[in-house]
Amino acid sequence: VNAGTDDSVTLISGTGALALSGSASDDGLPQGSSLTTQWTTFSGPGTVTFADDSLLATTATFTVEGTYVLRLTGSDTALSASDDVTITVNPEASPISAPVLFDFGDAAYTTAGNWNNLTTSWAGSFITDAIDSDGLLTGISLSIDSGFTSTNGMGVDSGVIYPNTAARDSFYVENTQLATVVLDGLDISKTYTIRLFG
Repeated sequence: VNAGTDDSVTLISGTGALALSGSASDDGLPQGSSLTTQWTTFSGPGTVTFADDSLLATTATFTVEGTYVLRLTGSDTALSASDDVTITVNPEASPISAPVLFDFGDAAYTTAGNWNNLTTSWAGSFITDAIDSDGLLTGISLSIDSGFTSTNGMGVDSGVIYPNTAARDSFYVENTQLATVVLDGLDISKTYTIRLFG
């Protein structure tokens, strides 16, 4: 019996569903018996609901975060064997009710407080799990897919809309260069307003 590889799932709207794929083989003895399998919860902080606990390939649904050990047992009435798989259920990301602020620019002008500062302008630079203006993790990541030419800290202080440290520095491109910024981890059920300031 093989319960598969350890895995993880993140709760969304209070629920996390994960596909399980186990395997089991039988030697054919005793004659006339058939191999049966069953998934059970060996340990974990909450209840696990299986779509069909007798199928090798099924779905497990979780409603409480934490670490679970699920057990797959196979039996041919004469012998039985089991194998465990560990599933980590991650907490739900905080709902976004406050702005998520990114400061692109020179490392000399990073913005204090609940800002996400990105000071490297080349492809592959990223911020993972950005915080919102209340300091809560959002699950949103930002990465530079196609790089900018460089950073610039010679802008004009404004201090009106955003702090001077955020307003005066920037990333820039030269000639016909195209830079691409990617936002990931957005919730498909929500609407976002994206504002670029320059």
